[in-house]
Amino acid sequence: MPIEILKRDHRKVKELFIDLGDEKDFDDKKRLAERIFKNFETHAKIEEELFYPEVRSVSMEGEKMIEESIQEHNKVRGYINELRDFDGGLVEYENKVREMQQVIDDHVAKEENIVFPFSEKNIGEKLNLGLSAKIMAMKAREMI
Repeated sequence: MPIEILKRDHRKVKELFIDLGDEKDFDDKKRLAERIFKNFETHAKIEEELFYPEVRSVSMEGEKMIEESIQEHNKVRGYINELRDFDGGLVEYENKVREMQQVIDDHVAKEENIVFPFSEKNIGEKLNLGLSAKIMAMKAREMI
């Protein structure tokens, strides 16, 4: 169940990126981008505070996976900071957003194809006990 919540977050951000790509107005693009940023920030916080510690505790392999995932989160945070402070033109903004989207897409693919199956195999039931409720509570506090 916790993994399904995280996968839903992935799908939501993917949909927001599609909407962003369809949007023509620069100010509306920035508003949509801010929604992506907030969704990412909450999702990353949930993973880093609730999900990743469980995966890390399994083995050195789990530890390595999570270190890489956190590095990817930090890379996206760098893009978010750049985009929030951006004062250039539309084309440059869209290019930077596409770069960030590629990092997120790669991260999502790795999580869904490697990290999530690893956690289901090695953590199993422990992963479900109480974690879904904690995730939903954090989402409610962060209001996404």
